[in-house]
Formats: sequence, C-alpha cells, structure tokens
Amino acid sequence: MKSLFTAVAPAAAILLKWTCLLGAGWIANTALQNKHPRLRVILWRGILCCGLALPFVEFLPLPRFTITIPSPASAPATLMPSPDPVTSGPASISEARRAAVGPAQDGGATPSMSSESLAMPARLGIATSWPRLCFWGWIAGCAFGFCRLLRMQIHRALLRRSAS
Repeated sequence: MKSLFTAVAPAAAILLKWTCLLGAGWIANTALQNKHPRLRVILWRGILCCGLALPFVEFLPLPRFTITIPSPASAPATLMPSPDPVTSGPASISEARRAAVGPAQDGGATPSMSSESLAMPARLGIATSWPRLCFWGWIAGCAFGFCRLLRMQIHRALLRRSAS
C-alpha cells in the first residue's frame, strides 16, 4: 500500500510536502513570537535547508514499516432478533434482575462474543478520496494566505495615506 505522498504525482507530492513544512514553520514561528528573534531566524534557516532537501528524501534509504490489517471474516455477520418486551418480557423487575445475573452467579459460562456477531456499521455519507481532500485543504490555505496578504497591503496603503 502506498502512502498518501507517493499516491499522487511526484510534483504534487513535493508541493504537498513543502506546504506541510511551511505550515509547521508558521505554527512554530507563531509559538516563538515572544521569544528571542534569533530563534525565529534559526527556525526559518532550518526550514529553508529542509525545504531544499525535501525532494531528495525519497531517494534516501530510510527505514520504513507497514501496518498490516487483517481482512474481515469471510462469513457474513448475522444479527440476532431482539425479543419483543411486551410479549416475552419478565413479569417483574426482580425476575429481570435474576435473568440478567443468574448464569454468572450459578457458575455457568457466559456466552462469549464472536467476531461474526460484531458487525461493522455501514458507512454513511459521500466517499471522499484523501488526495482530493488534501488538494482542497491546500487551496483553502492558499486562499486564506492570499486574503491575509491582501488585507495587509490595504492596511499599509491606508497608513501611508494617513501619514502624508
């Protein structure tokens, strides 16, 4: 199974990695806002070096591991029908308690839950692929950054007008 970064085209994978690296850099820059400015300079120099080396990381012999997920049982899961509480319920609450606690107190074996009885719920909603979701997240981040830059330019222009 390929990872998310190798499932898309190589150019898109590099852009996605650079986007993640720069996003982490901006988060770290915000965390270092009230610290010494040299820390931020070191941070951005490190991001520059990592960004330049990022396309070549695929060719390094780094250890990789995979997680194998066993396939579900081939037997279909069966659901047991629940009894109607009106027609087959106990006559009193004390009988219900005895029926629920009875086998465990008598030393009888309690029925174990098998993997066939635990059916997975059906997936609801629209199926979305990860590359498409990441692409739209990247587009939204770029649009957010563009709006911030545009707002800063407008603010600078207003300050220049008021200063002169």
